[in-house]
Amino acid sequence: MFKRVLTILENRVSIGEMHFRDIIAKDAHPAIITEKHHHPRGQRLGLHGHLPCPKCGAAMIGTRATGKTKTYRYYTCNNPLKYGTDKCDMDRLNADEVDTAPLGAMATFYGSHHDLMHDAVTAAQQVYESSHETVTTRSAPRRQPQPTQGTRGNLRRQDQDHWPRPHDPGSAYPTRRYRTSRRGGTRLTGLRPQGCSC
Repeated sequence: MFKRVLTILENRVSIGEMHFRDIIAKDAHPAIITEKHHHPRGQRLGLHGHLPCPKCGAAMIGTRATGKTKTYRYYTCNNPLKYGTDKCDMDRLNADEVDTAPLGAMATFYGSHHDLMHDAVTAAQQVYESSHETVTTRSAPRRQPQPTQGTRGNLRRQDQDHWPRPHDPGSAYPTRRYRTSRRGGTRLTGLRPQGCSC
C-alpha cells in the first residue's frame, strides 16, 4: 500500500510531463500541481535516525525550528517526541555542530594518518640505508688471482691453487679409483665420492 502511494506521489505526470523511454515531453497536458509543490519536503539531516541518544539510546531525528530571520536545525531524541519528557529528558543538539564534528575528526585523523605514513616511510628508508652501508663495509671484495709473468702454464697453475683439491678432506670433488693391472700398470676404474667406502 505504501509503495503505491509513494509511486503516485513521485509520478511526474501530475506536473504535466509525459515520459516514454528517454523522451520527456513537458507541458503535454495541464498540470495538477506546480513543480515547486511536487517535492515539498526538505532534505533530511545527514545523521537522521543514525545518531543514538546519549541518555536512553533511542534514535535521534532531525527537527527544525524557525526563528525571526533563520531556520535552526536540531537533532532531537525520538522518545520525548513520542512519549513525553518522562521517558527521556535529553536536550536537543545543534545539528550544525553535530554534522561538522565528524568531518573535523576525520580531517584530523587523516592528517595525522598522513604524518604517520610519512614517518614510517622515512624510518624504512633510514633502516635500508644503514643496513646497506653495513653490508657494503663488511663484504670484502673477492680475491682475484693476479696474473704472473711467465708461461701460460704458470698462470694456469696459479689459478688452480685456489681450486679445491680432490684429496682435500672438505672437498666436494669425487676421488679417483685406480686399479693395478696384471702387467703392472694402473688404470682409472671410476670416480668415487668423498667418504664413500665402496
